[in-house]
Amino acid sequence: MNQPVVNKRRTVFIQRAFQGRFIAWMLVMILLFAVCSAFILYLLLASDLQSEARSAHLRIADTWQKLGTSIVIGNLVSAVFAGICVAVVVLYISHKIAGPMYRFQKLFGEVGRGNLDLRASLREHDQMKELAAAFDDMLEALRRQREERAAAVRDAAAAVQQLQALYPGESSAALARIQARLEELQEKDTNAGPSV
Repeated sequence: MNQPVVNKRRTVFIQRAFQGRFIAWMLVMILLFAVCSAFILYLLLASDLQSEARSAHLRIADTWQKLGTSIVIGNLVSAVFAGICVAVVVLYISHKIAGPMYRFQKLFGEVGRGNLDLRASLREHDQMKELAAAFDDMLEALRRQREERAAAVRDAAAAVQQLQALYPGESSAALARIQARLEELQEKDTNAGPSV
């Protein structure tokens, strides 16, 4: 019994521009969060420190320097750590979007070359499953239309052959041109199958 083929992605950055912008925006948001956090902490502590500064100016100044340095270092470390985590998560999440986009680009190219005998298979946790289902429905409708057109061309070709047998002579040349055109259409439909 054949096991289903599981496609594993080997390329992390599929749509570099899209994924890069997505990661950059998330990192900017984290940096803004860190700056806001430091500013709020500063505002909260500054009023307390200023009120106590009158009674113990020297001790508070020393504490303020240590606390200010701790705030800056703590926020920078947390921003870097959060940035790395966000970059990994965003890369993973964007992969679920960029991967299907890349797959659809390839599928559209194949359909443009006339290959209607394919399916939009996405990985289990990829996004755009509804789009893949709609794409498959569209291809099925196009395949049906191709088959109906091929049947109509075959019927028309058979009718032209019967007319040629019934009316030899001048009309035979016109019928021969129609027959040649119908054969071209049949060949075109035949060659529009899978390219692989």
